[in-house]
Parts: sequence; structure tokens; C-alpha cells
Amino acid sequence: MDSEDITELSRRADSLLEIEIKLRLMEYLVIYKDDSQLSKEQSMDISETIYCLIDEVIQLSSLFD
Repeated sequence: MDSEDITELSRRADSLLEIEIKLRLMEYLVIYKDDSQLSKEQSMDISETIYCLIDEVIQLSSLFD
């Protein structure tokens, strides 16, 4: 493994951490906030974003295999 590989793995790990933080923030919004504070559109946007982020995590994590 050369320095380019290590740099790329580090970048991917940073991306996964950033995605995890975003997912946790959205989880807070969806689960812990009063649903009446969110419009139906906001709820749908959050759900769609969560699914996109989960897909991105799956794609990035498969690169570590």
C-alpha cells in the first residue's frame, strides 16, 4: 500500500464520518423532534436524503473490502 492508497482511504473514511454525522442529525430531526413541526414535504426530503446517504455509505464501504 503506497501513500496514494493511504490518502485515498483517509479521504473515504472522512467521507463516511461526514455521512454518519449527517445521518445522526437527520435521525434526530425525524425521531426526536415533534412531527408536527415538520411539514410533509420536509419529512419526505429528509427521508430521501437519508436513503441517498445510506446508498453512498454502502458504496464507499464496499471500497474498503
